[in-house]
Amino acid sequence: MNQENLQCAKCGSNQLSANKKGFSGTKAVGGAILTGGIGLLAGTHGSNKILITCLSCGHQFKPGQDKQGKQTKLRNDRENAKKMAATMKKPLFWVIIVCLLIVTGIVFGGDKAEAEADNSTDPSVNIENIASMTMDKVAIVLGDEDSIEIVSPNGLPCPCKKAYYQNGKYEILYINDVADWITVNKDWSNIEIPDETKFKYVKSFDDYLYIKVNSY
Repeated sequence: MNQENLQCAKCGSNQLSANKKGFSGTKAVGGAILTGGIGLLAGTHGSNKILITCLSCGHQFKPGQDKQGKQTKLRNDRENAKKMAATMKKPLFWVIIVCLLIVTGIVFGGDKAEAEADNSTDPSVNIENIASMTMDKVAIVLGDEDSIEIVSPNGLPCPCKKAYYQNGKYEILYINDVADWITVNKDWSNIEIPDETKFKYVKSFDDYLYIKVNSY
């Protein structure tokens, strides 16, 4: 036996020490520490009474026990591998696997679809919280504007700011620095107008909703 063969069964270290109760094992212990086991086995009889301690992890074992443990583990691993291979050959095994994959796909697929549906639904917007509000207050409801341009429609006290929000879904013309002409493009199902009589003009078209707040 050499240094490589005598190792800790738990961590694989060859930094080992040994002792034996009632035995003057100076030669053995010294040899174990210096040579990794050669002196231990050469300098003592009754090695089955010797307890080896790993200086790296503290694991204790008897000479040969580490090798037996490794052999037992290897044998068990081989037996488990054979059992798994035999199980995988049975049709029922694959039926169960397929069923689990289907169930998992349904559960997680449903959760994903529900999450996407929730994310695709815009929060409700009450037009009264936008109408006649300054740009700063509108930003609280719709978020920061995507872009701003200066326009001068005929018959209006302009030049005026026209701001776009949420990737162009909302277009708002600010007349006298407050939101007046409001256009909601695409889907406006999330828009709330509790009282249309508060506005000069409310009209829905095929692809947009148009609101005039004042009498311009």
